[in-house]
Amino acid sequence: MKRAELERLKTEVLYAKQREYAGDFPYVIGVDEVGRGCIAGPVSVGAVVLPHKPHIVGIKDSKKLSPSRREKLSREIRTQAVSVAVAHISPDVIDKKGIIYALQRAMLKAIAQTGYAQKAPVIIDGNPLPALLQATFVVKGDDTIAAIAAASIVAKVSRDRVMSHLDTASVGYGFSRNKGYGTPEHIQALKKLGPSRYHRLSFCGNFLKNT
Repeated sequence: MKRAELERLKTEVLYAKQREYAGDFPYVIGVDEVGRGCIAGPVSVGAVVLPHKPHIVGIKDSKKLSPSRREKLSREIRTQAVSVAVAHISPDVIDKKGIIYALQRAMLKAIAQTGYAQKAPVIIDGNPLPALLQATFVVKGDDTIAAIAAASIVAKVSRDRVMSHLDTASVGYGFSRNKGYGTPEHIQALKKLGPSRYHRLSFCGNFLKNT
């Protein structure tokens, strides 16, 4: 089977699964987060109101896509989707309120910004969160449901752009390369330079204790 045909068939599976959750609705709101485990930068949530047709071929979990492919698919998603929103919650809120609070706030904000919060089923990747009990949570949904995969892509692309911008505002940490994750290079820079205003101090404690 040719690669293009295989990609098309895999895409059809993701849309078929989406329709199972949609019921009689012509679209669903897919939601996914990016940056939960980072030591710097915001936690970001994408929400995509995705119709069942036309299919966006090649859509999948953003972690399985190259940066250039994510960029291309993100543009296509924004063209084909009914609505797209991305919400970012800053490191200071994460430090003050905790990552679960930040995730819930970002999800609620992104869903509301689509303008379709009460007009379509909400399907979220991962395990249930207390503030979103009316939504349906699907573990590994970003790998099995088209709308959640779309949300993961737009959130990743948007957050990567934020981190590239922060790299110019806070030189030395390599944010454009590590995107805020705790890579060895990033940890070494953190130990040498100390935390920037963009670091999550509640996530950096173990690294800073060993300096």
